[in-house]
Amino acid sequence: MATVFCFDDRGEVRPVAEEEVTFRPAVYGILIEKEEVLLQPHPATGLWRPPGGILEAQEAPGPTLLRHFQEVAGIVPILGPLVFVEERYWMDGDGRAWRLSALYYLLERPTTGIAGLINFDSQSKPEWLSLTSLTHDRVQFGYEAIQAGRLHLSVV
Repeated sequence: MATVFCFDDRGEVRPVAEEEVTFRPAVYGILIEKEEVLLQPHPATGLWRPPGGILEAQEAPGPTLLRHFQEVAGIVPILGPLVFVEERYWMDGDGRAWRLSALYYLLERPTTGIAGLINFDSQSKPEWLSLTSLTHDRVQFGYEAIQAGRLHLSVV
């Protein structure tokens, strides 16, 4: 019986039997404008993370990401290219172990319709953070994906 090491939300390592780990894809969005990125606070730690979440069975990444994003930001962005993929082992607050294949897509604000964000009543409301002051230790996960999105935008 092999052991897998999962990280919980606080960054602590938790050993788990390999057969107790559930695989799921997850999808997150990177929206960058004017040297700022839109992130939301992680509910357990307050650290920043891109909007998105774990996919349920039979969910497609693109439409699911747009739905997640609309729920927290109040706008439906334009889905851009896949800019980063990472594998991570994570243990949720209920003690379930996950192997997540996290897909990070670059997003664009829609050119018509709502000009700003409207869903500020959300417990984990998104905020614009400066890319120049954002450091790895302030981000729960997705820091490398943010940097990949930034690089992609500078090349295009």
